[in-house]
Order: sequence, then C-alpha cells, then structure tokens
Amino acid sequence: MTAFGSILKELRQQNRLSQMALALNAEVSTRHISFMENGRSKPSREMVLHLSNVMDVPSRDANLLLTSAGYSQEFTQHDLSDESMKDVREALTYMLDAHAPYPAIVIDSHWNLLMANQAQMALTYYFIQHGADFPETNNIMELFFHPKGYRRFVTNWEYVGIFLLRRLYHEHLAGARCDQENTLLEKILSMPDIPTDWKTRTMDFGTAPMIKVNFSISDKHFSLYSTISTFGTAVDVTLQDIRLEHYLPGDKATRLFLEDLPATSLG
Repeated sequence: MTAFGSILKELRQQNRLSQMALALNAEVSTRHISFMENGRSKPSREMVLHLSNVMDVPSRDANLLLTSAGYSQEFTQHDLSDESMKDVREALTYMLDAHAPYPAIVIDSHWNLLMANQAQMALTYYFIQHGADFPETNNIMELFFHPKGYRRFVTNWEYVGIFLLRRLYHEHLAGARCDQENTLLEKILSMPDIPTDWKTRTMDFGTAPMIKVNFSISDKHFSLYSTISTFGTAVDVTLQDIRLEHYLPGDKATRLFLEDLPATSLG
C-alpha cells in the first residue's frame, strides 16, 4: 500500500464509508477505489481533489492527500501574523474584546494559545497572584493539567480532566495521521496524579446540560463553562484550525467576580 492509499483508507474509514459507499458518492467504480488504496492505480490530481471534496475533508488533509500522491498542495497555510491574515486578526480581536468582561482566547488545533483578551490576562494574573506557577508553555491543556497551574485551583479537576483527556484522545483519532503518537496526550499523562482510569471510568453527568469548571482561590469560589467558535467559510489550513473559545460565568457570583476582576487583579 502506498502513502496515498494508506491516507485515503484512513480518511474513508474516519468518515465511516465503505469502498462501495465512497465509490458511489464519487461516481467511480469500487474497483478503482480499491486499486487506489492498494497502490495498483495512481490517481490524477483532479481525482485526489474530487475525493477530498466528496469526503469533505479539511484543507490540511486534502493537502496531505495531494503531497502523498506526488502533487503540489492546493490550499494555502498562512501564519496568523501574515499580512494576508489582517482581516482575520481584526475579526478575532473584535470578538475577543466584545466578550469583555469575560475571558476569551484563540487557540489552534493543538490547543496552543494564539491570542487572548484583557479579561483572560487579568484572570491569569489573578491566579499568579494567588500562587500559580505556570510552566513555560503556551499550550492551554498543559497549563490546565500541570500540578502548579490551573489544576491546583480546580475543585472538580479529575472530573473535568477525564473529560478533557477523552477529548484529546478522540480528536487525535479523528486526525488524518492517527497512527502517529499523540504527543500532547502523552505529555499530559506523564504528569503526576493523572487518573489512570481516564479511558474507562464511568462518569455521572447527572442532569447538568454542560460541564462547568469549578475554581476555589482563597475565599473566592467561581465556575466557568465555554463555547467554541470556528470560521465557517475558511479554506486556508491555518484558518480552518483556529478556534475561538469564550468562557462564560457559571453563576451570578462568578459574573460579579469577573466584572470586578480587572480592578482587583491590578490593585
């Protein structure tokens, strides 16, 4: 099996398509799909793009299919700081600022922090004022799970942690190269006191419609939940990976705490 055939098979299976189903959707023979997967047939550039469209794969995976078949990439991948991304940065800045006085961040598909609003920075400084010793990383997951990071203030951290570990695990499985090591997950699992039964433990979600992260710092108790937004018409690889995460107060006490936070954290 060629590199292209292996990746095509992975993407097809991730979309829960049989060879016959993909062939019907692509309007080609099942034999042709089989031959492309086992390396007996080399696809044209047009066929690679056609299969990518039929499976509705992200631009990153479409580029991966193209390069594995020996063709140049179709979709751009610009850094967020690039001049061509100016409108994107302005839109993200507007959405971050508009969420004040509540925290909001911009992350990539690997949970690396790209941007944050003033409320997020004020909240982070508040944690530092009360003993947080964050590791030197911009990865939100590492900052949460590190024993001297957010974790030490989260009263339901195992509950939230298991949920996040499962998310990391399934996000990696959904990727085009799920056969490669999940380095972020492995790094977190190597940290102290991570639940060893995170894959199998039965979680009682009760009647709550969402998971809230509950914090306790000194005499302050507050809770947050989040929503995640993406760009609906993105074709650039970087832009498809970008996620905007808004944190919202879990109760009235948290709302009042966050509204007062800039003054208290700076003074």
